[in-house]
Amino acid sequence: MKKTFNINLNGQAFCIDDDACAKLQVYIETLEKHYLTEADGKEIMADIESRIAELLQGFLQKAHKQVVSLPEIEQVIETMGTPEVIIDEDTQESTMPREEVKRKLYRDPEHRVLGGVASGLATYFDINIAWVRVAFIVLALFYGITVVIYIILWIAIPKAVTARQKLEMKGKKITVSNIEKNIRDTCKNVKDKI
Repeated sequence: MKKTFNINLNGQAFCIDDDACAKLQVYIETLEKHYLTEADGKEIMADIESRIAELLQGFLQKAHKQVVSLPEIEQVIETMGTPEVIIDEDTQESTMPREEVKRKLYRDPEHRVLGGVASGLATYFDINIAWVRVAFIVLALFYGITVVIYIILWIAIPKAVTARQKLEMKGKKITVSNIEKNIRDTCKNVKDKI
């Protein structure tokens, strides 16, 4: 018989056993010690907790379980990365090749002119944004239907709002270090625009 605890991760309640709770708590506290000393650390930790909650929810649904146990927490840590690896990646640039993940199509709000459709398509197909924009303009001049297609795509393609969606759009693995890099890049872009 094991003790269970109710925890809250990013607004989602989870029932977790004693061993799993202790390991998750150590993992989160280690990351907090590293990130909360920085200016955008709270936002990074909020995104990390959000991703952990998504992973746990997926594991529980797949296994038809109600209580999070140690194997699920170990899978989360394996997916997200151990704190030692994350902190090492922060202090030195990784020399390992980037692992490709299947890209998803989103509108890119950071590089948008109108709705972010052209920049989203350019990111998805990994081509220069300028070429996509020129193609839309040229096709709009010769074929008026292109404007309607753009508006339909604007409505149909979801906007990349969360760190996870932005990483999926770029085809990057959703790890703690990639979430951190994404948030830092977003903060830098906002500062540059101001």
